[in-house]
Amino acid sequence: MKYQVIKILNEKEIIINYGKEQNAHIGQEIGVYEESRINITYNGTNYGDLNKIKVHLKIVEVYKKFSICQKMITEKINPFSFDRKTATTLNVKKITEKYTHKSYEPIKMGDLVEILD
Repeated sequence: MKYQVIKILNEKEIIINYGKEQNAHIGQEIGVYEESRINITYNGTNYGDLNKIKVHLKIVEVYKKFSICQKMITEKINPFSFDRKTATTLNVKKITEKYTHKSYEPIKMGDLVEILD
């Protein structure tokens, strides 16, 4: 199945069509990429297409048929405490409506998604 960005919630969260039914889990890393027309061939061997990765994200919430993803950054508070993880702003195509919820080109609906782990 081809996974895609199906909704941009806000400038920090996107939804992909990959959920519990496809064995998605919190913390799983995904890559949003731009499909390429550049094919890598060398000495008659086809190595596949060179897709441009836009961003690597983590799944933060899983539903039956979809998951919510964010780009998380880790901040070191001090050497004796836990690290703090916060969501950072994504380069997304501007949208007219925003929802609240806990590269090369902006992320847009229909962008392809690769499950990395």
